[in-house]
Amino acid sequence: MSKVSPLVRDVMTREVLTVSRGTTLSELLKKFQKFHTFPLVPVVEEDGRLVGTILFEDLVEIFQAKGMSLIKGVPFLDRDEIDIFNLDIDEESGVLFIVEDLLKRKFLYLNDDLPLEKAYTAMKLNSVDTLPVIDKEGKLVGMLGIFDILRAIFKEKGIIK
Repeated sequence: MSKVSPLVRDVMTREVLTVSRGTTLSELLKKFQKFHTFPLVPVVEEDGRLVGTILFEDLVEIFQAKGMSLIKGVPFLDRDEIDIFNLDIDEESGVLFIVEDLLKRKFLYLNDDLPLEKAYTAMKLNSVDTLPVIDKEGKLVGMLGIFDILRAIFKEKGIIK
């Protein structure tokens, strides 16, 4: 008898910090100040539907010189690394910018009924360590990270209980 592969919903993290489209930049930064690195932040509607994500790059991109955003769209041109110490940031930016200005509307996600092995393959192919997980209605139900997958494998092998 073959073993059934666990599904994403079996190992994902269910407690997820989220923001809404109207969250200000200041509120966003305060909410995630205890993280060691800036996480992938899911953006949800009031009904829980996932509508976008925010990454560290999205936070600094908005303050880059405007000419750099044109270069970003040309794949064969080399871009200089973003100098985060010389971004054009005004004090009012914390309340003037909201999540709606920052979020990515095209983003990767996993379905909660996807086999864990397929989820891992998708994550590796796209070079991401964490992805939001949605149900059949498109509502955010969790997050899956590489460590969640590794922990599930260790548990299956009896290394952890």
